[in-house]
Amino acid sequence: MGKQKGGSNVDKVKATSKTTASASNSSVQDDVRFPAIGGQKHARTLESPQVLVADQVLLYPNTLTNSECESLIGMFDSDNLKMQASPPAKKGEAERTNFRFSTVSPKFAKELYESTGLSKVVADWPSVFPKMNAKPVGLSSNIRIYRYDPGAIFACHYDDHSIDPHFGPSWGKTEWTLLVYLTGEPEVQGGQTVFYKGHTRPKDGIQSENAIVAPLMKGAALLHRHGKACMLHEALPPTKGTKWVLRSDLVFGTS
Repeated sequence: MGKQKGGSNVDKVKATSKTTASASNSSVQDDVRFPAIGGQKHARTLESPQVLVADQVLLYPNTLTNSECESLIGMFDSDNLKMQASPPAKKGEAERTNFRFSTVSPKFAKELYESTGLSKVVADWPSVFPKMNAKPVGLSSNIRIYRYDPGAIFACHYDDHSIDPHFGPSWGKTEWTLLVYLTGEPEVQGGQTVFYKGHTRPKDGIQSENAIVAPLMKGAALLHRHGKACMLHEALPPTKGTKWVLRSDLVFGTS
């Protein structure tokens, strides 16, 4: 990337609300019927997370099963649902070259939250707004699917928060990004999500001691703080295979 604001040669770019809106509106369809998640009478119990950065970046293996990942990929890698290419980045936005799809589904968001066991592991997570006395209440109904073909990137950026109107008077403000990897190693090489300490991308990139690389594990859920607490991060390009990601956000409310 070229120079950003401030005249620095390092990669430093803010993911503005426009970036978020662009992602949401790139291809919106409200009548999507998702495959079932879970199917068990009781919610799963997730494994202990890999703590990549304490209270900041956590990876929960096996959040989705292989068959659930394959069902979701099969649904979106079809002629029925059209993925759209990312538009060129505007000034102040991060470059991204992945394909995207967005839909609003409170039902699927609830199922993903409860059936996988995510609701249990985040139940006591504190809000960054202690005066609001908020707690986790669910996942954002804005469900996004990202496809990264070999060479596709999402350059360094920050994720902004959003408000989910489906939570009504419970406030419904997002505080954590949820990325569920539908593909992973060894079928996909490269494509990891990388976080950087500080607000600049080191010249030596992922080789830097300030880089934290999240393993690309099929079925794993990566949760990281966003908004003012977000770490600078990027999606590296896959060098082999196609990376598929399901994206939502952890919503906090006062209900």
